[in-house]
Formats: sequence, C-alpha cells, structure tokens
Amino acid sequence: MFRLFGSLFLKLGVTVYCSFLTVAWIAFFTAELSVFRIWICITAFAVSIPVFFILSNVFLKKTSLNILEYLIVSFIALCSLLLTLPASEMLLGGWDPGVYLHTAGAIAEQGSLQFDMEDLADLPEKEKPLFTRKLHNLTEPFLGMRILPNSKISPQFFHLYPCIMAVIYSLGGIRVALLMNPLLNVGCILLIFILAKLLLGKYWGITAALFLCLNPAQIWQGKLCTSEMLVQFLILGGFCFLIRAITIKRTSMLLFFLSGFSFGMAMITRYDTLILMAPLITVIAISPLWKEKRNGFIVFAAVFFLFSFQTLLHTMYIAPYYKPLHSSVILVMLVIIVLIPCLSLIGRKAFSSGSKMAEYINKRKPVLLMIAGIIFVIWGLYTWLIRPYIFTYASDIFWINKILNWVGQKRLASYFTMNERYNMLYLVNTIGSIALGIALTGTGFLFFRADKRGIWIWLFPSAAVTVFLVTNVFHDHFMLWITRRFIPVVFPFLAISAAAGVKWISGFSLRFGTKTRFAAATCLVLLVLFFNTKPILTAARIYDWPGLCDWTESMAGTLPDNALLYCDQPGFAAPFRFLYGIDAYELHFPSPERIKKMIDILAQKVRAGNNIFILTANKLPDKTGFIIFPVARFPMKTYILSRERLSFPQTRMVRGGDFVLYKISELEK
Repeated sequence: MFRLFGSLFLKLGVTVYCSFLTVAWIAFFTAELSVFRIWICITAFAVSIPVFFILSNVFLKKTSLNILEYLIVSFIALCSLLLTLPASEMLLGGWDPGVYLHTAGAIAEQGSLQFDMEDLADLPEKEKPLFTRKLHNLTEPFLGMRILPNSKISPQFFHLYPCIMAVIYSLGGIRVALLMNPLLNVGCILLIFILAKLLLGKYWGITAALFLCLNPAQIWQGKLCTSEMLVQFLILGGFCFLIRAITIKRTSMLLFFLSGFSFGMAMITRYDTLILMAPLITVIAISPLWKEKRNGFIVFAAVFFLFSFQTLLHTMYIAPYYKPLHSSVILVMLVIIVLIPCLSLIGRKAFSSGSKMAEYINKRKPVLLMIAGIIFVIWGLYTWLIRPYIFTYASDIFWINKILNWVGQKRLASYFTMNERYNMLYLVNTIGSIALGIALTGTGFLFFRADKRGIWIWLFPSAAVTVFLVTNVFHDHFMLWITRRFIPVVFPFLAISAAAGVKWISGFSLRFGTKTRFAAATCLVLLVLFFNTKPILTAARIYDWPGLCDWTESMAGTLPDNALLYCDQPGFAAPFRFLYGIDAYELHFPSPERIKKMIDILAQKVRAGNNIFILTANKLPDKTGFIIFPVARFPMKTYILSRERLSFPQTRMVRGGDFVLYKISELEK
C-alpha cells in the first residue's frame, strides 16, 4: 500500500510539472500573438492533467519509492514555503520585481506583450523631456518599459515569467501573483530532492533539499518576483528528466522530450541559460552514451533548438529592445545553435569508440577525473582564500601576475589579481565557510564518481557555470542582489555537492555501523546550519516593502476613474498605470525647477478640462496661478534589507515619506 501511494505521489508530481510547462508555453505563445486569454490557459491545464497522468503511468510504471522519504521532503518543502512568506510587496517601477509584476498586469488586461498606451507614445514634444528619459537611444516613460516604433510599450525583460504570473494575476489579483516565487521555491526543493537522489542514491536527496531550503539567498529570492527562481525550477526539472532518461536501459523519447522542453522554457525565461547549455550540449555529444541513446539525445537537442529559434524570433520581433548585451545576445545564440553542435560532432568523432583518443581516455579515466576534481577544488580554494587579497596586499610581488604581464597576457593576469575578485566571498557570506568547504570536498568526490549514475551530465556543465559566474562576471554589489545569478545553477550545484561531501566524509564511519554513519552525517548537516543560523533567520524574518500593497490600494481607491495622476518620485507612477488602470505619469529626475515646469504644463491641462492630481512628498511652488489643494495624506513607512559590503546584511533600511495627494483646479473667476 505504501509503495502504491508513493508511486502515485511521484506520478501526480510529474503530471503537475508537465501541465505547468504546457500552460506556461501556451500563455507565452498566445501573449506573443496578442490573444492571451485566461480561459485558454485554464482549458489547457484541464486537458493536460489527464493526458500527462496517463503518460506518467507509462514511463514511471516500474518506479519504486520510499514513501517516508517523500513525506520528509514534503515537510521540508512546506517549511520552505513558510520561510518565504509573507512575500515581498515590491510593486514600484524601476526595480525588476515591479517591472515583472507590471508586465503581468498589462498582459492580463490587454492580452498582449506589446501594450497599447497611445498617450505615452503621443506625448507633446514639450512634455517628453519631463515624463520620459533616454537610455541607449530608447525612450522610457517608466524604468524598464520602452516605447517601440509602432508606439506600443514593450517591457525590458524576457517574458515567460510575467506570462505565467499573468495567469495567476488573472485568477487572484496582485496579492496572489506575489506568491508565485514562494510556490516555485517549493517546487525547487522537491526537484532537487529527486535530482540528488538520482545522483547520490538513497536518502541523500533529503540532505540536498535541506541545504537548498535553508540557503539564505534561496529564502530571500523566494520572496521576490524575479525570474531566477523559475529558471532554477526549469533547469532542475530538465536535469531530472535527462538523468532519468540516460540511466534507464530503454530509450524513453518522452523523457528526452520533456527534458528539452524544460531547458527550452528556461531559455525563453532568461537568455543566460546559454551559459549552461553550451557545455551541456557539448558533454552530451562527446559522451560514450551517444551511440546507445542517440535518438533520444537528438530529440532533446531538437526540442531545445526549437525553443532557441523561438527565443531568437522573440528577441527580433516581439521584444526588439531587449538587448542587455546589444547584438552580442543574438550572436551568442547563433553560436549555440550552429557552432556548438559542429564542435561537438568533431569531438564525438575524436572520442568515438576505437579511436586512439578514446582508448587513451578510457584507460586513464579514473586518474583524469581525479585530476579534474583536484583542479576544481584548488580553483575554489584559490578564489576563496587567495585571489580576493592579492591585489590589496601582494600585487607588486606576485610572481604569476608579473610573468603574465611580461608575456603580454594582461587580461589573464587580471583574473589572478583583479576582476570581480570578491564574487566567491559573496558566496561564502551567503552559505557559510563550512558549507563551502564541505561542498568543495563533495565536488571532488563527484568528479571521482563522475562516470556513475549519470553524474557527469550534471557535474561538468554546473561546474563550468560556477567557474564562469564566479570568475570575471560582474554582479550587482547590493549584497543579496548579487546572489540572483547564482540562483539558477550555482546554489543547487553547491547544495548537491555539499550533500555529496556529507556522504563521503560520513562514509569513513561506516566501519562502526550504519547508525554511526547516520549520526556523523546528521552532525555535519547540523554543523553547517549552526554556523549559518544568523543569515538564515535574517533572510526568513525580513521581507521587503511590507505594507506597500495596502498603501497603493488606498491611494488608487481615492482617485476618480478619469484622473490623470502625476508622480515626482521614481517608480510610483508605474503600479498605478499597469495594476490599477490609472493614467499615471512619472516626472524623471525631479528637482524644484522641473517640478515647476511640470505644474505649468498641468495648468494648461486643467484649462482643457482634465482632472489633474499630483502625488508628491516634496514641497510644491507657492505661486502657480492655480489652486493646488491637498486631497489626502498618505504617509508611507516601509523597509528593505540593508546594504552590506562583503557581509550578510542583518538590519533593515527605512523607506517611505510623507506623501500628499494634491488636486489642481482653476481659480474662481
């Protein structure tokens, strides 16, 4: 009975995951075509549930489960939900969470990824310098929202995440939409349990799930409306399907298809999924399993390349102004689609069975894997314990730097001494030094065991992404924002590596019995968590912008339907326009002179019969020739996590002000 219940538990999970993918893609595709409707998404979900449940009964037919493990990890997942509630109420424009939420509201309202807002595109020339700003020759009426040549508004970011949020927003409004990342975090905990169980064996999935659940950055990011948590969810799901597909004897096309589907969806969520896919596709193509699972890998690659092509078209036609790296984004995508497969085919020929290269590697595989693990561990220790301090204390006498500069390799020299040398320290201050030490130990163990259980297909690409992101990539140095890029791959990688480290270290006590090993493993896990208790509790206790939903709702309820609202605080106009349907405008770069110019323009609008309101915490000019009287006061006092340099923040910063809503009226004649 317990085995039957456990099998049903897994099949339902797979069914919900696959139905989620289906609905997410349909929401995205219909929004691209400007025909997004909530009833289409509901119908798709209702149809996909029985279809995928029937299919899961086919490819999970002989799967045996330990129901106790699943009950434990379900409890951990529930705890992860409680740790991320209440969710951040970041509604303001300019910050990424606000832009995503505003995009979701606009998609739900207009059914399109290009929003019709003619009043913003048709601003008179004298108003444009006040109510828009120029960024990279693009016009932004609100930060992150850009005016297209067809006079429509296009969000700055990729759009799968806000399309999914638009479904939730349509069903439950703003407060329910804010729960998206806490729920995705629950899914990530369940998926990393399955993935670690596939890689490490019985029981160790629980350890990895616990490490990820109690990662302070994971907790904090689980409260915010940003896309990295969705990417983590999709990548973990993709790896679960892929590793399951290569470890079973028969070739399951459905598993390969679902894996490609997951990674493809991650691609249209964030373009930097390419950083993972380049080494992953290369590793697959030169793997010894290519011949055995060739048809499955072709299905996987074909599905992913279809999504890459859709992403390319989306970037060119639907969101032409999404170019954070300008034309290099398209160039890198073309490299992935064309160059990587070609190089992989060349490598596969070189490593094919019977070649001298393959024979050489097979004879020395254990030694080569051990050397790779040692190199990675040395790299981790170097970037953690040496590199951050060389430039400060020893740059003039460090011999490697001198030699590299002498031979003209200044860029390589900068790696040893300069560029983004604190990135590893941010990781240490997030997860703790003991956790990182155990994770590096576990990574070495995983390299040594990389030819078992399909570990290689997770290990090599994830290690490559970690090296790339820690080495020379710039991250926002606002303490916890820097961890955003580490969420999709690096933190799950470290969680599984730490679980492997606990497994390997505790394995030394096996000679004293299984119970002794369990006690040793438990002590190691508790040791990691004990020395990171303060950041964990801080991340769980503090959430950003509490009370902002109530504040904006009370303000919106005060304004009449025909109001024109002008705000002189950055980010305040956007939520009123996109979430509450109020014609709101933002005064960019506010100053006393620009506020005076704004009021002069608004005075002319009052003469034309418009219902004009101003929301401000600044002092307005005394003499304007019009009546400016306060309608209501809306004091705001909220908090965000403080900023710290190279330490985990422990305090909150006050945000807000004494906001007043004014109405402009003509003087009585």
